[in-house]
Amino acid sequence: MKSGKFPVLRFWHMAICLVCLFAFTACDQTAKPQPSVPETEDSAYKDARNMLRDGNTMGALMKFLEVIDARTDAAESHLEAGRIYLSRKEPLDAIYHFRQFLRIRPNAEQAPQVGDLIRTADRAYLQSIPGRPFEVDATKEAYQDRLTESRRENDDLKKKISDLEMKVAQLERRAPTLTSSATPSPSPATSIEPLALVPAQPPPPTVANANPIPETYTVKAGDTLYRISQKVYGTGTRYKEIYKANRDQLSSEQGTLRIGMVLKIPR
Repeated sequence: MKSGKFPVLRFWHMAICLVCLFAFTACDQTAKPQPSVPETEDSAYKDARNMLRDGNTMGALMKFLEVIDARTDAAESHLEAGRIYLSRKEPLDAIYHFRQFLRIRPNAEQAPQVGDLIRTADRAYLQSIPGRPFEVDATKEAYQDRLTESRRENDDLKKKISDLEMKVAQLERRAPTLTSSATPSPSPATSIEPLALVPAQPPPPTVANANPIPETYTVKAGDTLYRISQKVYGTGTRYKEIYKANRDQLSSEQGTLRIGMVLKIPR
């Protein structure tokens, strides 16, 4: 019985070895070749960038996908493809490519901006669902952002007012001393009318935003109408003016802002 088992064991051992060898060979044949040049020097990547610059978005997308298919390190191509899909209102494809960028280059300098792009694509996808069941949550999040900004502005104003009140109090305390020290002692022969105290004047208010207001603004990652208002006017409370000036591009005050969109800024 023992002598009969060894040929059977030897047969199964050889069979397993052959299967493993075949699998290894198949994987090796389908593996992508090691790139010989950096991704940004790849001819297909350069072609895609040129097409994108010329306005041929779909041609550029096809070239970026070609680079992704040929390379395992195509982080930049994933990022550009994600941006194109997001601009075409295809958020699921955009999210996939943005996450591939973060998988390849998790510590890249653009990683925080790519995270913002993923959140923007998430919101776009939720708003595209029929019935828009998550619209209330998105609106709540936008109002929460505005409330946080308003509270921060309120705290800043309170601090400025407190500082001005302290300066006024210091000037008022110093005014009688300065006036009395400047008053000469009267002589018996002459009468001197009393000097009227001049109330101290508070320092002139500081200008919140000395920068000129631009005529247009190009939307960046993470921007909202409230944040854009704060950047260009120095306060977020004028976001409705920006919305009214751009109704031809925005469906509502909480409408999705596309990166690269150029908004008119009213004076």
